[in-house]
Amino acid sequence: MTSLLDIGYAAGFYEGEGTFFKVSSGKSCIVSITQKDPEPLVKMQKLFGGEIRVSNGYNYWRLHGVKARGFILTIFSLLSRRRKEQILRYREFFTEQDACPNGHVYKEGSYKIVTASGRTYKQCIACQVLNRTRRGVNRKVEYWELLNKGLENMKKDGLIN
Repeated sequence: MTSLLDIGYAAGFYEGEGTFFKVSSGKSCIVSITQKDPEPLVKMQKLFGGEIRVSNGYNYWRLHGVKARGFILTIFSLLSRRRKEQILRYREFFTEQDACPNGHVYKEGSYKIVTASGRTYKQCIACQVLNRTRRGVNRKVEYWELLNKGLENMKKDGLIN
């Protein structure tokens, strides 16, 4: 369980080093903190989940989707007015349904639960199909099965006719 001290630490760390931005290709927002030293980011990952990536000598801790929303709602009251205003510019972040980083809404049957490298996450079937076709993977049967299942679910959810 996360203590009040941990929440205060996270709010202060985010206040000083964090960013909050909307993914340009979709509806999802991302919480990110960048550091040279990975140790404080590992602590954030243990407390709130997410992933740590390394690029150009910097370490990036990131959350998106439900976890990002939960993190922001947890620390929001402790943030400065400037940070609160930055977050509130993206009101849809608080009102939209959970979606993948590309904006595909997670509905039953539109994602699968995957466990890899000790973490469990949702994998968007639509993105998986798009990525395979972009790479030219020749798995027509699997592609059509996934596509048809996705279309069926979108019809059930009233997203298409």
